[in-house]
Amino acid sequence: EKLTGVTINKFAELNLIGFYELAAVFGGAEVCVKPWPGGDGIAPNGNLSDPNSGVELKPGYQHLSAEQTLAFVRSRDSLPGGDLDRTARQQAVLDYVLWKLKNEGALSDVSELSPLLTVAKEYLQTSAGWNLLQFAGQMNALTGQNFKLSTLPITGQEDISGIGDVNTVDVQYIQQTVQKAFST
Repeated sequence: EKLTGVTINKFAELNLIGFYELAAVFGGAEVCVKPWPGGDGIAPNGNLSDPNSGVELKPGYQHLSAEQTLAFVRSRDSLPGGDLDRTARQQAVLDYVLWKLKNEGALSDVSELSPLLTVAKEYLQTSAGWNLLQFAGQMNALTGQNFKLSTLPITGQEDISGIGDVNTVDVQYIQQTVQKAFST
């Protein structure tokens, strides 16, 4: 709230174990993997790979198992933007999940929604009093016109003793960007 200048009334946090469990309930994810210019991270066999996350993918559209989905969203060492590109991958999978929930009827079918809520109860931390079942009913209103994922820009990185590399930001620019996003 101090960084963005916006009051946060609800939040949800999912760790990587929970992400895997939700991916398992969904049967994995559909992704489009694009190689980037310069080819850093391209293995000799033509696949995008990151040995630290275990991801080994080929360029193009593909269905990932739960294990591959987890490796896909954990990958950062082979991505040119590191953590920021990893965030973009996590957002892409979240966008797919929201699309699948809406387009395959899981939000209106209790038998499909129940396993998701079971996993969410175990692995998802939310702000106090947030009724996820009620929120699931409201998710039908989310469309490409009124839902957007974005990553705020950094100004660089700094090595802080005892902590490691951290991203640095322009606080005033972040606040202006967030205020503009929430006011339009």
